[in-house]
Amino acid sequence: MSRSVNTKRNIIWGLFQKILSVLLPFFVRTALIYSLGVEYVGLNSLFVSILSVLSLAELGFASAVAYSMYKPIAEDDKDAVLQLLHFFRNVYRVIGVSILIAGLIAMPFLDYLVEGAKPDDVNLQIAFGVYLLNTVISYLACGYRQTLLDAHQRNDVVSKVGTAMCAVVNILQICLLMLVPSYYLFIAVLPLFTVVQNIVISQLSNRLFPEYCARNFKGKSLDKATRKAIGKRVMGIMVYRTCQTTRDACDSIFISFFLGLTAVACYSNYFLIVSSLLAILEVICSSMTASVGNSIASESPQKNFKDMRLLMFLYSVVATILLACLLCLYQLFMILWLGPDLLLPDSIVLLLCVYYYVRVVGDIRSVYVDAAGLWWHLKGRSIIEAVMNIVLNFILIQHIGVAGAVLATIISMLLVNYLWGSEVVFSRYFKNGKLHVFFADNGVYALVAILACAASYAVCATFGDIGWIWFVVKGLVAICVSSAVILLLFCRTERFKEAKAFIINNVIS
Repeated sequence: MSRSVNTKRNIIWGLFQKILSVLLPFFVRTALIYSLGVEYVGLNSLFVSILSVLSLAELGFASAVAYSMYKPIAEDDKDAVLQLLHFFRNVYRVIGVSILIAGLIAMPFLDYLVEGAKPDDVNLQIAFGVYLLNTVISYLACGYRQTLLDAHQRNDVVSKVGTAMCAVVNILQICLLMLVPSYYLFIAVLPLFTVVQNIVISQLSNRLFPEYCARNFKGKSLDKATRKAIGKRVMGIMVYRTCQTTRDACDSIFISFFLGLTAVACYSNYFLIVSSLLAILEVICSSMTASVGNSIASESPQKNFKDMRLLMFLYSVVATILLACLLCLYQLFMILWLGPDLLLPDSIVLLLCVYYYVRVVGDIRSVYVDAAGLWWHLKGRSIIEAVMNIVLNFILIQHIGVAGAVLATIISMLLVNYLWGSEVVFSRYFKNGKLHVFFADNGVYALVAILACAASYAVCATFGDIGWIWFVVKGLVAICVSSAVILLLFCRTERFKEAKAFIINNVIS
């Protein structure tokens, strides 16, 4: 199959899985709140955050091994692929055992991470043990087989299985909460279906690529030089991804420690909306990484810089329209979804909107980081950003509450990730001295985003009614007004003409 067919198929199924995985948790969370209580949502968020931190040891291995497979797969070097898979399986087992041990060590300290009241009918250690088991199963079982599918551009297979499992698990959890409102039963289905998902992916990978079955691993040891090369690549990716993980995982932990589970639940409800939008945009970025990588390998840095500016413009248009909808609909959606009792102040809503935009403003640049393999050169920036975020979380949450968690992430991302990270990309790859052009472009797009959001909010504020019909009306108004502002400000620019030609030639046709 051609790369274009694989790419289109991966995008379609990736988007379908992402949308489903965004929508279904809203219903699960709603059922959990109304059947058991808001503290249980906070407990879920706390456990997920802790395990995200404990799983940092894995970050980078899957990407590094998949990257190492591209060349032998293209050259049909089956022995090299088997060696990599054998190595990866052993590494994954070590990581799984390490996470299990770290989780068991953390268990006695869970009570100290929860400030104030906690559910009386839940033993924190037992509940966390179920989540821990769910996490380590993939490492100890067949989780490494997914990398084989990724390296062969068959992400659609993983997406299809993930979509089916997500639907079944979430629907089953909702039914259990309605029939037997037990938190233990609610979480017990997670490891069960993780086992099923791993078995299905393993069987499908064996069916699609029978030459890479585990029984062929015998005698396929990876040479020292290759292990060393993968190790260096892993370290770069691991540090880079660690920063991304600690960005959000630490928020829930610190909020729980200082403010309690109810505050975690309220914050996680709001953050779920932002993270859902970011997850959908992430599909776009991840889908274009391979194409950008091909362009980096075959085109000049000057040509890629021009392409990046065009992609930044198109991406900023989509991100700005979504931002306008987020600002205008955030509080209304929370009222319609959970009622007025779990609302956070408008100031936090505004901070979350700023957080969203600070995240997306560097997304296209990050695509070029991944495609050019610049992870190692960004390791210093990643470490400093993670440390700054943790320190600011510790300080600000104590003084200004939940708003401190959002503000800490905004400051660390803006000062370190965006400013310093952008300098690394231009000094290591583009090398054209046009970093100021990059900043100027983003400055213009940010100003347009402010104007578009302000106009959309002003118009939507005239509709004071509450209800799902008005929610849809306000959403349509936000889309139309923000689009009109963007069109009015850019319609006569050369960048708009280039974007229009790109869409016609590469999307519509």
